[in-house]
Amino acid sequence: KYERIIVAYIYERDAWCCGVCGKRVDKALAYPHRMSASLDHIVPLAQGGTHTKANVQLAHWICNVMKSDSLDVQPLLFG
Repeated sequence: KYERIIVAYIYERDAWCCGVCGKRVDKALAYPHRMSASLDHIVPLAQGGTHTKANVQLAHWICNVMKSDSLDVQPLLFG
C-alpha cells in the first residue's frame, strides 16, 4: 500500500517530536546533522509496512538509523 505523503505535514502532525526517542526535533537542523528531521516508517517497509500516513512518523535522523528495520525497538535516550 502506498500514499502520497507530504513530509512537512507529517512533521507538523507530530508536533516536531521524535516518534522514537520522544524528544523535540530542531527545525533548524538539516541533514547530515544527526539530530535533523527524517521520515520513519513505524513498521519498516522491509517488514511489510506500508508507505502511508498512518505508518510514518517524524524521527531524528540518528534515531531512524539506529532503529533500522527493526520492529522491536526500545525508546532511545539522548542526554
